[in-house]
Amino acid sequence: MFERIARQSLDEAVASGAFDNLEGTGLPFRYDPASQPVGERWAGFRILQNGGLLPEWLELGREIERDMAALAELDRRHGDTVMLAKGAATPAKILRSAALVREHYRMAAEQLRRKQDRFNVMAPSVHCERPGIWVEHEIARLDASARAVERAMLAGEEDEACPGH
Repeated sequence: MFERIARQSLDEAVASGAFDNLEGTGLPFRYDPASQPVGERWAGFRILQNGGLLPEWLELGREIERDMAALAELDRRHGDTVMLAKGAATPAKILRSAALVREHYRMAAEQLRRKQDRFNVMAPSVHCERPGIWVEHEIARLDASARAVERAMLAGEEDEACPGH
């Protein structure tokens, strides 16, 4: 009975022109199985996808990807600044700049971790979850590179003070 009512409603809509001038009319149907939503809510995801929308957790996933790219850029800037300090006449001043970049990195990494945790809670299955950034480890890595330059500076100063070494 439901199928008959649905078919009748669809036939009436076609006859009244409700489907005329739809976007993509006359174009071949694009089917990309890799982009198809999966899981028990696939139909809802597909409707949102067709409307150019995404579920909140997927939008958050896109935001996380942008934040990860920004974090990688801060990491690169920190590394470049530390490398610049190695050959500089006034490395302490440049290392202070590196410390500022490190602080921006720390804040961005903590914010990213909170988003990753929220994403993992919202994701519909364990298979969709993303590993979270280990903020303390990443900060320790940045600090180690800056400390290596500081040690090299101190070793260089000692060599200058004691020419025999």
